[in-house]
Amino acid sequence: MANKPLSHCHQLKPHLHITSTPVQHIWMNPFNCDHVHFQRWKSSFRGAALCLGLLCILLLAGIIGLCVNFTGQHYCDERDQLQISNNNLTKERDQLQTSYNNLIKVRDQLQTSNNNLANERDRLQTSNNNLANERDQLQRETEKMNNKIKGNLALNGVATQSSLYGNREASDAIDGKRNTHYGSCTHTLKDRNPWWRVDLLNVYRITEVTLTNRGDCCPERLDGAEIRIGNSLENNGINNPSFVISNW
Repeated sequence: MANKPLSHCHQLKPHLHITSTPVQHIWMNPFNCDHVHFQRWKSSFRGAALCLGLLCILLLAGIIGLCVNFTGQHYCDERDQLQISNNNLTKERDQLQTSYNNLIKVRDQLQTSNNNLANERDRLQTSNNNLANERDQLQRETEKMNNKIKGNLALNGVATQSSLYGNREASDAIDGKRNTHYGSCTHTLKDRNPWWRVDLLNVYRITEVTLTNRGDCCPERLDGAEIRIGNSLENNGINNPSFVISNW
């Protein structure tokens, strides 16, 4: 059986490399075509696998890069947010600290004011107690003096009047004589607003005033007279409260 020419094995034509040789013809067994085709497919598979592996490596590297970039950006954003939040909290803390310090100052001022008011209250309370004690002491002394002095308090007083008539004196009204004739009474001139006054020279509680008018003549001259008791000398004692006159 004659061998077939090389041209019949068309599957090997793209991969056949012919070099210079002294032979005129090259013969090949057609049964070797499958082996050559398998070698070609195996080589292509290795190249494809290598390319696919490189692509996978590049893809994996890209994914890792994207993940790293995304994670880094995420961390940067989160860091910036945390930094902003930290700055805001710091400002709020400083504001609260300032407010707290101001409240402390106000509290101290109020405490100082309260202490001053308490001291002033105690001082006023002490002064009030002292005044109350002095008042009670004066009241007791006045009562003792009133108990010791019986009768006419005006006997030891000093009398004055708006004017004098004749040889009469203001003291004639407090000499203890209750005669109703002219010689036992005091007189003023015809003054427009006559007045007579006695200074008891001490503080007494007045409970009764007895006034004796002339009986021999002119009793109407005391009509409209007022008796006022007090410590004021303004307007000749008119500012003092009046005393009810029951009879002459």
